Amino acid sequence: MQQDVGQGQDDQRKNDRIDFEVAIDVQSDDNFFAGITMNISSGGLFIATNRPLPVGQVIRIRFTVLTLHEQVESRAVVRWVRGPDAGDRDLPTGMGVQFLDLPPHVVQAVDAFIRDRRQAIFFDR
Repeated sequence: MQQDVGQGQDDQRKNDRIDFEVAIDVQSDDNFFAGITMNISSGGLFIATNRPLPVGQVIRIRFTVLTLHEQVESRAVVRWVRGPDAGDRDLPTGMGVQFLDLPPHVVQAVDAFIRDRRQAIFFDR
C-alpha cells in the first residue's frame, strides 16, 4: 500500500522550488526505472512515476542540471508519495525525494538556476 502524504508539503519545504521537467534515472536495491522530474530545489525534487517507492526508501538518482551540462548523481530518500488515488486527477502520481549527498557545486547550480528562472518569469509578466 502506498502512502499519500503529499498534502501539506509546502509548509515543510525549506528551499525555493521551481517547475523543472527532465528525464531522471532511479535505482534502488531491486529496481531501476526512468521517470520525469516535475520540480526541483537544492533540497530535493518530485519524480513523476507510476512506480513510486515506499517512504523511507533510499535510492540513487541521475539527472541533468541544464546549467551544468553534466549528469548529476546523488543518493536520495523518498519523503512522501502521491498515489494514483490521491484525489486530484490533475496531479501526477510520483514521489518527493530529498537529496542526501548532492555535491556543493550542484547545490549552487540548482540555486542559481532557480534564481535565474524566477527573475525571467518576473520580467516576462
